[in-house]
Amino acid sequence: MMVIHHNYSVGAWIFSTTFSVYGLLYLIKHCVFPDKLFDTYVSIIEWTVIFATNFVYLYPGHLMLTGAANNNPSHERIVVSLLLLVFGMITVMCADCQKYFTIQARRMTDSNNKSLITEGMFKWTRNPNYLGEIIALSSF
Repeated sequence: MMVIHHNYSVGAWIFSTTFSVYGLLYLIKHCVFPDKLFDTYVSIIEWTVIFATNFVYLYPGHLMLTGAANNNPSHERIVVSLLLLVFGMITVMCADCQKYFTIQARRMTDSNNKSLITEGMFKWTRNPNYLGEIIALSSF
């Protein structure tokens, strides 16, 4: 998008870099802590809903990259954005790591153990990976 619209502003670089880092970290997370839910079948209706949701979510970034919105965010906004991305992704990675290894350990000791995880990050919030996701996505 930056090349197509010849927009190499600070805002365009920050937006493109944060989304690239976000995607790369999710690929790494999927390789290191695979989640069985991502291997399930998704219908065409579900894909349509996912696509439409992402389109609405990414549209403000598209406006910025095309020059229809502000291209130069303040230094404070850049710092806050990067901090939110870092803390959100650390929270997601730690929560998924804890969930993955806790489930692996429980499978080794008792294959019928389906109880909730109540230690570590899961002691403070029921869904720390969603909390981290919200924090990371609020950085954009």
